[in-house]
Amino acid sequence: MRGLSILLSCLTNQSQNRTEPMKPANPIRLKESWVLCFLLGLVMLNFPFIEIFNKPDYIFGIPVLVLYLMVGWPFSIFVIFLFTRQIDPPDLPTARSSEKDEE
Repeated sequence: MRGLSILLSCLTNQSQNRTEPMKPANPIRLKESWVLCFLLGLVMLNFPFIEIFNKPDYIFGIPVLVLYLMVGWPFSIFVIFLFTRQIDPPDLPTARSSEKDEE
């Protein structure tokens, strides 16, 4: 449940104010969220869910299993993108700042 709350707080933080930089999350909570995301991905691609969607039905002319995989995969990539937005990247010196330092 912590991973879901972090995801929801990330979504609300982005929608409230886009000019402020996001605060980095607690590293322990972020690791727990990665584990939760990994486990959900494993469950999503294993027997129970694959069997549920492996039906001879079609939605908009696309088999249900193919549609499940084509929607689930980008969704999981989007969730990983949101988690990586929580991590504050280190400040790397740019070429211009190093040139100014030399002068």
